[in-house]
Amino acid sequence: MTLCYDDTDVKSYFKRRFFMKLGFIGCGNMANAIIGGILRSGLYLPEEIIGSGPSREGRERTKQNHGINMTDSNALCRERGGDCF
Repeated sequence: MTLCYDDTDVKSYFKRRFFMKLGFIGCGNMANAIIGGILRSGLYLPEEIIGSGPSREGRERTKQNHGINMTDSNALCRERGGDCF
């Protein structure tokens, strides 16, 4: 059995699954609201998003709420995040 996809579907799939990454420097209330909306929309998976924050409590809360990767390093977030906010 052969499955056929049009070119747009294939590009969209690979772009979504393998190439697009997001980073959020500073994961306060605004970033958490944006991350929640992005995840609910299905544009990105939690493992495709990284965030940074100065407080351990804030990082843990964001990780628990959204399941994204968190770090205390803005540089690491920028390096791994692709498009950063």
